Amino acid sequence: MTELRVATYNVHRAVGGDGVCDLERIARVIAEIDADVIGLQEIDCHAEDNPSGDQLARLAELTGMHGVAGPLVKRREVTTGNGILSRFPVAARRWIDLSVEKREPRGALDVDLEAPFGPLRVINTHLGLKYGERHRQLELLFAAVEADRPTVVLGDFNEWRWRAATLGRLSGVYGASPPLRSFPARRPLLALDRVYVHPREAMAGAQVVVTATSRRASDHLPVRAILKLDLPPSGVLQTKSRP
Repeated sequence: MTELRVATYNVHRAVGGDGVCDLERIARVIAEIDADVIGLQEIDCHAEDNPSGDQLARLAELTGMHGVAGPLVKRREVTTGNGILSRFPVAARRWIDLSVEKREPRGALDVDLEAPFGPLRVINTHLGLKYGERHRQLELLFAAVEADRPTVVLGDFNEWRWRAATLGRLSGVYGASPPLRSFPARRPLLALDRVYVHPREAMAGAQVVVTATSRRASDHLPVRAILKLDLPPSGVLQTKSRP
């Protein structure tokens, strides 16, 4: 049995509850999370003529992890979006456009990682603020993704109603994601940040990472999940979907 730690963290462009932009503080939280793969949302991941503004590249440097960017919204010379930090090498990167007309651009960063047990697909997203928008975005996501191998879908789903149809459809394929309160960081009331996995039997547990630093570093708390995957003697991971 191979154990894998994955996490999702909306870093709010490294601006904490104190109003201070402190990327090194975010790096300390990432060290506390101690995950093999972390999906980041609201991260500055491209800076034209301003390398110091590329927060994702700097976090990859600070943590010693591989960084993959999925830029979305341009603000002045900086582009903000989704990112992934991984201890495993990145084999492929794709972008799934989830934008809905007349709403802020949204998408999902879709990567293949070379994990010790074999290929792992990780999809990191940040859904919209309106219910109808989120419903349409999940339709687009399901049209683009087939869970035919070990797959993790994580992110900020902006959905606090655990019985909502948007989350129900995800649960139907990937199994339930524990509704862990992660927002706002100082007094968490809403379960916006989630981790889903295929095969669903791999989900061994999840928790909100609450420390003195994580309460200050962003407006969200990180959510970490523990996955346990069977690794047979052949070294090829066998997946088994539930009927």
